[in-house]
Amino acid sequence: MRFLVFLVAAIASCAHGRRVDGPENRLDCAGPHTLADSANGRLQGNVSDASDERPLDDVSVTIQSRSLRRATQTDARGHWLVGDLPEGEYVVFLQRGARTIYSTSVHLCPEDVLTLRTPLWRP
Repeated sequence: MRFLVFLVAAIASCAHGRRVDGPENRLDCAGPHTLADSANGRLQGNVSDASDERPLDDVSVTIQSRSLRRATQTDARGHWLVGDLPEGEYVVFLQRGARTIYSTSVHLCPEDVLTLRTPLWRP
């Protein structure tokens, strides 16, 4: 199983709702997999205040592809998790109320566990 971690420096521009491009984690999903190639992956993350690193709770997280949409909330530790995602391109949106405060695109391969660490200026 491959674990990939991104530290996403979402600074003031994110708090103003503008899209910030995140890192592209890979070009394709070629390579050996330890489980069956049909095994699904997951996206997870931690959202914190950029000024003091305190976790931000009740941030809405939406994971969206062309054919799938899942949503969750950050917990008291700022953590979120969306599992059982098939290979593909996804956009991750973080929202406070109706306002998008951060978004990024990722490519998820079979068995991937992608972790986004997102420090945000408190909106």
